[in-house]
Amino acid sequence: MSDWLWTWSGESFGYISNDALYTTNGLHVAYVVQDGAEQLIFSVDGQYIGEVKDGDRLITKLSRLGRTRGSRSQRSMRSARSGRSHRSGRSMRSGYQDFPSRSQFEQW
Repeated sequence: MSDWLWTWSGESFGYISNDALYTTNGLHVAYVVQDGAEQLIFSVDGQYIGEVKDGDRLITKLSRLGRTRGSRSQRSMRSARSGRSHRSGRSMRSGYQDFPSRSQFEQW
């Protein structure tokens, strides 16, 4: 199963497949960890980079920056998928910032 995601500002980002987050270009950028009712997102090197809110939006909680988990292996590229249309951005929540753009990951 895969779930499509957008950043808080409305950019079409990619999707979750099993416990992995991929960009529209098929690049594996992070792992999704269930923490109680929350889905937290950690890069493959174990750094917290964000979380899923409201079912399909990516956002970063400032107080969690610096949180780490063990690193995991980078998964292989997948076939690119057509991106979904961008959506309207949402008002930023206090104590949060927008999730990084997919282009920031694809430059790594």
